[in-house]
Amino acid sequence: MGEIGELYEKNVKCPVCNIEFKTKKVRTSRLRLIKRDKDFLSYYKGENPLKYNIFVCPHCGYAASESKYDSINDKDRKIILKEVTSKWNSRDYGGKRTVDDAIETYKLALYIGQLLDYKRIDLGSLCLSIAWLYRIK
Repeated sequence: MGEIGELYEKNVKCPVCNIEFKTKKVRTSRLRLIKRDKDFLSYYKGENPLKYNIFVCPHCGYAASESKYDSINDKDRKIILKEVTSKWNSRDYGGKRTVDDAIETYKLALYIGQLLDYKRIDLGSLCLSIAWLYRIK
């Protein structure tokens, strides 16, 4: 029997286009914390789960954190279809991500958060994560 890897595949159904896709997540049992900065940026041996917190639909471009991904109403869905999907060049972030890939996913989620009028705390959290990713780059 092979060794269990750090990443596993998660099946996700996009609430905008209703198409299922796969994305990677980090197994929490495999996390090994090395250190934590004063602003709570955590460094891990191996994969950093921060890189995988944003789900991105490869078909329509909808991107959000796992906790917000399914909470979309019909009005917001129409905004995504008009402002994101109509301009989306299919990209698949479902595999192993580089820090640059992760930055792109967070920037897309931030853009969508601004379009959908997310609360300031949610937008701030996305901005902080982007800053952390630039720091670990």
